[in-house]
Amino acid sequence: MRVPVLATVRERDVLDVILHRDEAFETAVCRTRPTADIAGSLAGIEGLDQLLGCLRAGHRYEARVMEVDRTRCRVLVERVTR
Repeated sequence: MRVPVLATVRERDVLDVILHRDEAFETAVCRTRPTADIAGSLAGIEGLDQLLGCLRAGHRYEARVMEVDRTRCRVLVERVTR
């Protein structure tokens, strides 16, 4: 039995934010380090369209896990400047 990815995420973990395309649908997802498993998508956030545009332009972002439970994960998304 495979463990759900969200079950492996802990508070203060840093996740990579990437652009994810599935046919015509495009969204931003958070991936674990170093395995690059998708922990979930960013949804219901202010400025999502702007974030998607920045990811398309090649800017890098990461998400710090602030709170996590069995069904959701709250993150703080910041641009990587290094």
